[in-house]
Amino acid sequence: MAVLIPACFENNFALEDGQPGDDLRETFKFQSDAVRNLYKLDDVSGKLLFSFTETGVAYNEKENSSLVSEASLNLSMPGGPSVRLELEEKTVDKWGINFAGIVKITHSTGKEYTIFLPGTRTYDPAGLTGDPHASERIGPSCSRTQGAITLVGLVAAVKGANLEQINVLQEVCRPAIARYHGRLVLFDWMRQQIEDAIYKQQDVIPYPEFVKRSFLSGKMELSNNRQHTREYLQSYNTGNARPPVHYYRKVGAKDDVKNLLTEEDYKKYQECVCTVDK
Repeated sequence: MAVLIPACFENNFALEDGQPGDDLRETFKFQSDAVRNLYKLDDVSGKLLFSFTETGVAYNEKENSSLVSEASLNLSMPGGPSVRLELEEKTVDKWGINFAGIVKITHSTGKEYTIFLPGTRTYDPAGLTGDPHASERIGPSCSRTQGAITLVGLVAAVKGANLEQINVLQEVCRPAIARYHGRLVLFDWMRQQIEDAIYKQQDVIPYPEFVKRSFLSGKMELSNNRQHTREYLQSYNTGNARPPVHYYRKVGAKDDVKNLLTEEDYKKYQECVCTVDK
């Protein structure tokens, strides 16, 4: 019996020192020429200047550290994909995953596609049970950083960046994701969504299908720490995709679940948590 756990966006992106930066919802209106600690559009040179400093406690470290990701892209504004972007902020249940919202992609031809945005409390089928950064439940830091990288990728795409340039952004950010967050499968799927919805003009590959592809290609392992992944994919393959008990238990350890849910859903949540103990 699945229960939809509300997922949400964080209020702000982060500055170089980790303090709150620009308002996330304002930046996702796609009208800003600059977002602090992220990008600046230079109309004179026709460039997108990307500079992002991630600050936090990395894997196998105990103190805060920082890592800078930078790139400069020459944009061809007139030749870029002619698309309109619109954020819809609401918890969306798709493939049994609770996304925090979507970006609607509308091409000049009238074709429409959807990019799914994870947020805080989103279930990540590629997460690792017990991992300090990349567990089954997406936390605020991962949510904020992935949102920032997705934002700059979308802005670059609609301002005329080609797919190779989107890949440049992706690769300069990869070390920061690996060092501070560990969600590389999710990270790669977010870029794939931009490629699918904007450049290929097709529906995005479902995240569970991308997870399966990552396993088959050897990019991820279905280790003991991914028993939840096996259970989730089994439910997905049978047409009844739902989060596993591992996810619900992680939410219970991190969130005040009773205040997130209605009384009826909270009772269902308790049943989900106790499933494997019966």
